[in-house]
Amino acid sequence: MWNWTGSVFIALTLLFVSHGAGSAAEADGRIQTCREKLGNGGTPNGSGGWITSEWETYPLLCIAGSLQDIDLTSLLSVLAITPRLDIVVRSTGGPVERWLLIAEHLAGKVERLYVDEACFSSCANYLVPIARTVVAGTNSLVVWHGGPNPITSEPLDGAGVADAIRYDELAARTKDLYERLGVDIRLLAYTAANPSPKKIADLRRNHGIKTGPISGYALSPRRLERCFGFNNLRSMWHAGGDDEVFQLGQKRSERLLVLESPFSDNDNRFGCDPKP
Repeated sequence: MWNWTGSVFIALTLLFVSHGAGSAAEADGRIQTCREKLGNGGTPNGSGGWITSEWETYPLLCIAGSLQDIDLTSLLSVLAITPRLDIVVRSTGGPVERWLLIAEHLAGKVERLYVDEACFSSCANYLVPIARTVVAGTNSLVVWHGGPNPITSEPLDGAGVADAIRYDELAARTKDLYERLGVDIRLLAYTAANPSPKKIADLRRNHGIKTGPISGYALSPRRLERCFGFNNLRSMWHAGGDDEVFQLGQKRSERLLVLESPFSDNDNRFGCDPKP
C-alpha cells in the first residue's frame, strides 16, 4: 500500500562529529545533555524518543529518530503548556503527519533549533522553518527530500483514492503552515525533483557513481534565503557545493547520495523553480 512517510528510504550510519566555532560551546552543551538524557533512544535512525530538560534560558526539548513510536499525546500536552523553548534534534526523518502536527503545535514557540549531526526529510520540512534561529555546526547535514505540496503529483502515482485524499490534506496543511511562516512551499517541489542530466554526469565523472536514487539535497543557506524566504539560517554551517556535500554524505554512508541542489545554476542565477 502506498504510504507517504517523508523518510529517507535508506539505512544510514551517522558518525559522531564535532561542531564548529561561534556558538559551538553553547550548542555542544545542549547536544550533550540531550544525548545523555535520551541514551539509546537518541539515535537518528531509530524509532525515536523525546524528553524535556530545564535550562537557564528556555526549556530544552530533545528529539531523536523517526518519532514513529512515541506517545504523541504526551508530547503535545507538554508543548501546549510551554510558551517558549529550544530544541535539539537528531533525526533522519519520519512520518509526515506526526512531524507536521508537532510543527503546528510548535510554530511561534521555538527560539533555537540545534541540529545534532542530522535533520533530514520531515525533520527539515517541519522543524527548520519554525525556529527563530537554526544552529547547525560543522559537518551537520540538513537534507530536504520533497514533501506534501500542491505542486508535485509524482507521489500520487498508483495511489488509491483514500491515499490521494490524505496526501492532499497533508499538502494543504503544510502549505498553510509555510504561508504562516513566510516560507515558499515550492521548496518541497524543488527538492522532490530528480537531478538534472548535468548533475548526473558530474556524479559519474567526479565520483564514479553510475546511477541510483538521490537521498536528498542539502541546500545552502544562501539558496534557502534567496529562493524560498528563510531568514533564520545565519548560524547554519554548510559544506559547500555538490562535491563537498556529496563527500560529507559518503562519510556517513556509501548509500547516502546527497547533492546541494537538483539543478545547475546558470549565469550566476539560482535555480529556484520546481522544474528544470
